[in-house]
Amino acid sequence: MRENGFDIHHVKLDNGVKVIATPMSGRRSVVVGVWCLSGSAYEPDDKIGISHFLEHMIFKGSRRYSAKEIVTTIERLGGSIDAYTSKQETCFHATVLGEDIDTAIDVLSDIVLHPRLAPADVEVERSVIISEIREAWENADSLAQEILPAIMFIESPLGRPILGSINSVRNIKTEDLKEYWAKNFVSGNFIIAASGALDFEYFVSKVAEKFSDAKQGALKRELLPGKAKEGTITLINYDCQQVHVFVSARTFPFADERRYELALIDAILGRGSSSRLFQKVREEKGLAYNIQSFSELYTSTGLWAVYAATSPDNLTKLLESVLHEIDALRANGISESELEDAKSFVRRRLLLSSESPWNNIARAIEADIHLGRYIPLSETIERIVSVKPENVVSVANEILNRERLSILILGPVKKVDNLGFRVDEASVTDVFPWISG
Repeated sequence: MRENGFDIHHVKLDNGVKVIATPMSGRRSVVVGVWCLSGSAYEPDDKIGISHFLEHMIFKGSRRYSAKEIVTTIERLGGSIDAYTSKQETCFHATVLGEDIDTAIDVLSDIVLHPRLAPADVEVERSVIISEIREAWENADSLAQEILPAIMFIESPLGRPILGSINSVRNIKTEDLKEYWAKNFVSGNFIIAASGALDFEYFVSKVAEKFSDAKQGALKRELLPGKAKEGTITLINYDCQQVHVFVSARTFPFADERRYELALIDAILGRGSSSRLFQKVREEKGLAYNIQSFSELYTSTGLWAVYAATSPDNLTKLLESVLHEIDALRANGISESELEDAKSFVRRRLLLSSESPWNNIARAIEADIHLGRYIPLSETIERIVSVKPENVVSVANEILNRERLSILILGPVKKVDNLGFRVDEASVTDVFPWISG
């Protein structure tokens, strides 16, 4: 397949490993990544945080590379190597010059297929991760971001923290990590992707060589969507400088075709400085330094949310302004010109992002995880362009009516105007029990 001037290749090896590549002419660099379909939402209830723990441990050494050699081998080439853990996958990736792709593949394959997982290293990294958890949760901004999924995905593993808790991390043993790695890091769970300065046939041959000894297997993944605290303001009195506010709504899975309308709702209301919320709340009324919306779509559900931080004195005005703009979109709709502006914004952002090797990989991986196929950029743009004003209003009315909204307030506030919502005064531990351990 050729699109936007680039060839997009998808191959499934005999052992079940998927390979995706986007050669990009004129580039000197290449991004290579190994995605394992193993994230925090698939962890055992008594081992939360083990995916992230394993991510750390894989950098502590492998069959042929020590911890230091993993980074020095890449960095002496001027490149970088890193990783992340999300709700549904763990990724290890490196950026190097195209001429050094062999080294990147060799290092990445060895660390994910042959991690050392030594007990002494486990104890060292356990201390590091506990410090990471404490640092993250001592910051009110990041703590609020952690609490949001907990009230949006109640009784679902999507609501649990990716980092786990201090208690769970303390109780994860070396054998637990080895067992989790053996179960999840199998051929059918791997997607190996690259974008930039590369030859596809050569890339596939190297991946086939280096991943030939991957343990065969695949896991069927299912995610319970859980439920949200709809029609409710969750008020958490917390000692910090500002009030952190989320106005959010449950949406639908990534595979739902309404994601195109949601992208335009996002652009109109809160994505970018020209959005309604930024212009009204920030520019006209000065109620927050920054306000923005975002969406997160998973295989079984999703959410859309607006985030802002403000002073206690401005909290009610800010909430009224946000709710007014949401209600206005639902009641009054949008003009053709505003919709065209939103389409232009989304379309051009997609095209600009396609210039980035990393973004090309990320789009391909996301589509493969959720749909099992690649979505051409042209198809996405065509769907965006075809959306009509009434389509946007219909989806907005469905997901953004007040009965379905959930508001989270964390900050130095003891009382709040209910604004027609139920008010649930809670402590952090009431809604985010992991912080106590």
